Amino acid sequence: MFAVHVTSPRIRERAHGWRVGDAFTGRTAIDRCECWGNPDERNEVAACYRIGSHIALVFERGAHGLACAGELDAKSFTGVLGTRIDRLVWKRKAFGPA
Repeated sequence: MFAVHVTSPRIRERAHGWRVGDAFTGRTAIDRCECWGNPDERNEVAACYRIGSHIALVFERGAHGLACAGELDAKSFTGVLGTRIDRLVWKRKAFGPA
């Protein structure tokens, strides 16, 4: 199993209290955002996480008007503040550089 995608608001992430459908708060809890998916199929998302963490937050770009051009820089993180969390992703291997 590579990753588990949570789409239900019934599951709450323990450390930060994040839940699908809630507005994202806690800018200091993430330090990287990446674009995942295929922009040609309009399914590209912004996935944000703290390097070394096993949890990522996923924001659907089209639904929120988020810019995505490769890896987002630190200034772009403010664009996800207050944005609805569309998915939580858990991975056994921590996010970030290998």
